[in-house]
Amino acid sequence: MKLIKRVLFFILFIVFHKPVSGQALSELVPSESDSVHASYIMGTEDYFWQTGWNYSSIERMSVMIHSGNYGFYGPQPTFMLNDIPFDPTFFGITYSQLFPVSYLRVKNREVHQASGVHEGVVYHSGLMQIHSEPLKRGISIFGSGQIGHNSGEPGPWAFDPESVSPNVERFGPWVDGGLSVSLGNWYAKGVLRYNSYVNIDEFIQTRLFNTRGYPEENLWLDLEATTTLGLAEAGYDGRYATIRLQGIQSESKEFLFYQPLAREVPTGLTSEQYSALANLRFNDQTGIRTLFQLREKATEYRRNRFDHSFGWAQTKQIFRGSFYHQGRIFAIDTGAETEWIETEARGMDREDLSILSFFFKPEIRISEDVRFGTTAVVQTKEDASPVVQSSAFIHAYLSPGWNTRIKVSHEELYPQTSNPVDAWSGSGYDLYMNLGILSILPPEIENNRLRSFSNHHYFNLTPDINLEANVSLVQHLSLNIPAQYPHYNRSFNTEPGIYTIHRESGTHLRAGITLSHTWNDRLAQRMDVNLNRTLEGSEEYRQYQEMLPAYHIQYSASFKPYHDIKLGINAEFMPERDWSEFENLDGRLNRSFHVQYTYSYYRFSSTSPQMINLDARVSKWFWQQRLRAALLLKNLLNNHYQTHPMGVRESFGYMVRLEMRF
Repeated sequence: MKLIKRVLFFILFIVFHKPVSGQALSELVPSESDSVHASYIMGTEDYFWQTGWNYSSIERMSVMIHSGNYGFYGPQPTFMLNDIPFDPTFFGITYSQLFPVSYLRVKNREVHQASGVHEGVVYHSGLMQIHSEPLKRGISIFGSGQIGHNSGEPGPWAFDPESVSPNVERFGPWVDGGLSVSLGNWYAKGVLRYNSYVNIDEFIQTRLFNTRGYPEENLWLDLEATTTLGLAEAGYDGRYATIRLQGIQSESKEFLFYQPLAREVPTGLTSEQYSALANLRFNDQTGIRTLFQLREKATEYRRNRFDHSFGWAQTKQIFRGSFYHQGRIFAIDTGAETEWIETEARGMDREDLSILSFFFKPEIRISEDVRFGTTAVVQTKEDASPVVQSSAFIHAYLSPGWNTRIKVSHEELYPQTSNPVDAWSGSGYDLYMNLGILSILPPEIENNRLRSFSNHHYFNLTPDINLEANVSLVQHLSLNIPAQYPHYNRSFNTEPGIYTIHRESGTHLRAGITLSHTWNDRLAQRMDVNLNRTLEGSEEYRQYQEMLPAYHIQYSASFKPYHDIKLGINAEFMPERDWSEFENLDGRLNRSFHVQYTYSYYRFSSTSPQMINLDARVSKWFWQQRLRAALLLKNLLNNHYQTHPMGVRESFGYMVRLEMRF
């Protein structure tokens, strides 16, 4: 394994430093202005804004995503950066700090729902493809910094009373930097990111204070969470070939909130990924894609008074190859992927797992107005029957301004894909015991199975106005629902309850309407209304789906009054939603036991409150578009904004970002 890593880094080093003879470097030129249509990402929520996905966060940075089929505790979406997949998740939690691209360098996002195949990549719970800004010819350098704060919070007295004032939250700094060289078809680039934030919401800080150290010895763990990430990439982009070599490494000091533990666990996270991608094109329509990846992830112990440790490490080797053809009448994307997975965890002997996947995705144009396509994915592993994910769609242009798509699908997933932590626990992983949790798990976890039906309509009402309407009906034939009901503990605020799995079935309906308006290159508006309703199912199934809002309304607008100024607003309304797992805490009075705010009281709630949120942002280019300043004003209405019943309660806040690029 070390040899493979050294070879990949050696290749990266050679390509990155390779001199180009006979060609002079181009002049440094200012950056092009950002488009009104481009992504405008300044924080975590912007990645998931108007995607149709619901997300929940404890502390604004790490999130659990519900993308439709499996809930917050099911498989997370697949993420890609410029055609190369990356994995920013630990134990079902997605960390935005581990996205290997600077916020303001994101050009756009491409979101796919449910399951399927995209450019030779199989996904089970949605996919997000992030496209970064294209490299300029010659040498480019950028650096940026961001810092912010939220008002109305108790102030971080617990970690540094001498240097930090009350009611000022140290949410930052976030510092990004990068260097790129683009000469003809060859390029190389490097990115370095540093993220820092502090959990100082009183709701969270009290729990952290009671778990982070040994008061009798006056030994405390820093409440600050930090992440450092580096990316190096080199490649060739030509008419007939695209080759990319990439390495990503990250280290984090975090508080990992696994399931509703009722406590955050101080944890160190490390990850490495090395990728080699090749796209060889025979012509403009036909080619072969290959991708090799080596991924290593691990958790590290950080001191805390309960001696809690995740004690987990995993290595994946992934090889994927596919053939594709994109013709006017016929298109196909077919290939295979193999994963070799080695998992080491406390109490479990090293587990070796090999999963082989075959995928087949043909499409045919039946007439000028009708297209038909199918997708089939077959996965196999040792000592188990193959599982199949299959779908079929028909896309019809009913009139010049109206087209529709109907899709039906069936999906089955192994527990190693949909409930991996529980699968490891069945092999001896003593996670729950180590975290002080009594667990009752079935002797064998069965596969998740579902079938779905969806219908999308697209209307071009005018040259400037588009309307999209969609409805999806998901029938869960068999869904593994993790459940854990925390208890109230006055001294420690909360106490983990029994962990178990409910195997349920039911039917869930999702519907949405999107209205968008684009006026020239200066103004763009969009409104989304998403609805959720459980049609049938057990009480446990209904409670699981109630973590989703019954309806969710979002509106965004971007306006460029001048070529170097961009204004934007995001507004949303979300009704109250219930989290039945926290019903044991509902209404219980809590108070801080920290001496500096002894008389601070609050009550737990098993619901996320109704929210009306309004954010505003503005950015301005200076110095011939070499310097950009951006300001984000969050929660302008100063409402109670909380996406998780045990998460941070946000009031008014701001984020300031300064970026320089050459």
